[in-house]
Amino acid sequence: EVGKTYDVPIADNGNNVILKTTVLRREKIRVKAGRFDAYVLKPVFLVNGKKKKKWDIEVWVTTDGNNHLLKAKAGFFWGAITAQAISLPKI
Repeated sequence: EVGKTYDVPIADNGNNVILKTTVLRREKIRVKAGRFDAYVLKPVFLVNGKKKKKWDIEVWVTTDGNNHLLKAKAGFFWGAITAQAISLPKI
């Protein structure tokens, strides 16, 4: 659901890590695997309650309930990296 935030606890060497992911928007996207309706997610890591700001990430997943990863973009101080799906599993 657009605008909703999900918290996922992660164990990491005794640290309390939360992956806080917000659904930013819904959009149509074309990647090498095809054309899809996608949710754009904004994940943020919180370690012991503090935001870890090492990079700026956006992730696109399918809206069909399978949440297949379609595209990911990470921005760093020196530039950005983008990855996209070239195929998806048949379900």
